[in-house]
Amino acid sequence: MDIKLIGNLINTLGAFFLVASYLPQITMLLKTKNSNGVSVSFWIILIIGMTGLLINMFISGASLMVWLTQAINILLAVIVLILVLRYRKGC
Repeated sequence: MDIKLIGNLINTLGAFFLVASYLPQITMLLKTKNSNGVSVSFWIILIIGMTGLLINMFISGASLMVWLTQAINILLAVIVLILVLRYRKGC
């Protein structure tokens, strides 16, 4: 099997699991409507870091699939941050 094909398969699998990893958090926030114990600063720092990486991907000419996956990650992280802020109790 071609090494590039193996790399693409691993990249695709990694991207799938990375995007899927947000779903349990989003589901829990929507179901419980409670974000106590979820760190707001973590999500803000994560979004800033991923945005920096995305900008670098554009500059360095990364493939469409790579930066599209990063953009989806940022979108999902922003959704989590919005839900965390929306459902904070006692703040």
